[in-house]
Amino acid sequence: MKPLFRPASLKALDNHLAKPCLLVFDFDGVLTPILAARTRSFPAPGTRALLRTLGERAPVAVVSGRGLRDVARRLGFKPLYILGNHGFEGPQEFRKGQAAAEKANRAWVKAFPAIRARLPHSGLDLENKKLSLSIHYHLSAEPGRTRKALLAWADSLTPKPRVVAGKKVINLVHPDAAHKGDGLLWLLAKTKLPRAIYIGDDVTDEDVFRLRDKRLFTIYVGRKRGFSAQYSIPSQKYIDRFLELLLKERTLP
Repeated sequence: MKPLFRPASLKALDNHLAKPCLLVFDFDGVLTPILAARTRSFPAPGTRALLRTLGERAPVAVVSGRGLRDVARRLGFKPLYILGNHGFEGPQEFRKGQAAAEKANRAWVKAFPAIRARLPHSGLDLENKKLSLSIHYHLSAEPGRTRKALLAWADSLTPKPRVVAGKKVINLVHPDAAHKGDGLLWLLAKTKLPRAIYIGDDVTDEDVFRLRDKRLFTIYVGRKRGFSAQYSIPSQKYIDRFLELLLKERTLP
């Protein structure tokens, strides 16, 4: 990955924006910091103001691991599209697979008390999004041990989920469910826009980063190595700077 706030990278961004472009954001860790108390996550007032202005000038979408209604009420502005459940919730075309996902989700919820009993001091927080589960362990005193136990438990579930481990969270999704990469491609087809910028911060965003689609300009938020995005910004604290950069871009309407 190349640092975004460098002359060569900014020139590449400028070139990418030379054609109409869809601007796509993850929510947690991008538009808002990662918080242990996830119910308190909202974009900062300055970020919301920038997003509202950007949404008036360019097509904006949000793709989140949260449920669609949950993320929609937190944004403070109305984007063109919102996809929830890692891209699975929203598009009409993905709904035929949702009944199977809901059934699997109910089975995993029933199995959850067993792992909670085994990890009584880990502060496990179950986020049931009907189509997928996220199990947060931000309050665990031994996050490494907790993560290992959660992964082993998830591997024993029936039906077996696709497991995506994130920042002190593991996500359980149906193996046939659409992911963020599928959602991003759906957005491009739906809007008929020739290009998109996608900015994310976690392992679930790798489903977009790994597409290697020439229409995409991908940005990772953070300092970890090993992600497949083309560019990076150091942390979520730089998101306002990035939004301001987009608003100053001469090629936006």
